[in-house]
Formats: sequence, structure tokens, C-alpha cells
Amino acid sequence: YQQGDFARAETAFRDLLGRLVRDGQQESYYAAVGHHQLAKCLNRMRDHEVALELASKAVDIFEKVRSSTHPKLEEFLNVLGMTESLAGRPAPAAVHYQRAITLRDARVPEGDDRTAEFECELGRALFDLGQPADAMPHLQRAVALRARHFGEEEYRTIEAEGLLGEAMAGAGVDPERAQELMSRAAERLTAILGADDERAQRASKALTAR
Repeated sequence: YQQGDFARAETAFRDLLGRLVRDGQQESYYAAVGHHQLAKCLNRMRDHEVALELASKAVDIFEKVRSSTHPKLEEFLNVLGMTESLAGRPAPAAVHYQRAITLRDARVPEGDDRTAEFECELGRALFDLGQPADAMPHLQRAVALRARHFGEEEYRTIEAEGLLGEAMAGAGVDPERAQELMSRAAERLTAILGADDERAQRASKALTAR
């Protein structure tokens, strides 16, 4: 998986899950991890519907064998939220991201780079639901946390700024600042990541749509 060979990774994870079933461990922690990793792999292969079933199963098993407040659950929820988003379901995605944030804030109340990722994705999901005003505070927090952790010129910070600009424009808040954020995101993401990158393309599309 780490080397980008997702077909081989899929085979390996399916073999693991098969062995766990044969050993009667289909509801074990290792089964939860297997479903989780396989979902990530299939997302990379753009098989989001199957990935969604696996990611949901991973969360269900994990909560049974650990707990609904276990710190590692936040990563399982993040992948489930991401998979819901990729499958075109922003409403359940937002619920999962909010749960991940709640768990993270209980352990790291000041926030960190993982908090920023969850907040950014929650903001994106709320925006896609047509709730730009609700998305804004989550994206503002994501920008602040990413700027603190990575720096203001790092692409993840700029990406969050672009999303914040989209939300501000959608909510009719400070149009000039919104335009400035979107313009900066489109220009800088294209320069840093290349015009073919999905994040750069979204930023450019959002700018031209205005």
C-alpha cells in the first residue's frame, strides 16, 4: 500500500480477512484494521461503494471490541467520513468527521494537524451540503491550526484558505477577502502541486465559477 501498488495490497488485505474468518476472528480488532485498510486501498482504486461497506464495517467492529470513545476510533471515523464524501454522501460524512473532532478534542484540546484535517473535511462536507455559513468556523480553525503546524505557505494551509474563501463567498461574507483567498489558493496550489492535482483543480474551478 505504501508503495502505491494498490492491487497487490487489496489481495493481501482480502487474504488477511479470509484467514481471520477461518480462524473465527471475524469480529476481532485485527478484522477491524483489515476492513479499514482495505477500504483505504479501494478508495485509492476509486471503488468507493465497496470501500464504504468496508469502512462502515471497520467502525462497527472496532466499537464492539474496543469502545466508542477509544482514541484510535477517530482515524476509523475519518476514513469512513472520507469514503462517504467520495461516494457523494456529504451528510453522513459530516457526522463522522464531527465525531472524530470530538474524540480528538478530548485528548488534544488545543488542536493539532490531525484536528485540522478533520475540521477541513467537515467544513468541506458542510459546504457541499449547501451550508457555507456553518462550514466557515471549521475552516477557520483548520486554517489557524495548519498555519501554526505547517506554516502559512504550506499547501495544506493554502488549501484550507481556499475552502474558507469558497464558504465565505457562498455565505456572502466579505466578498473581497473571499475572492483574495480563492485567488491565492488557485495560484499557489497550481504552482506547488501542478495543474493536474485535484486540489489545484478544485481551487481553480471555484475561482472561475465566481
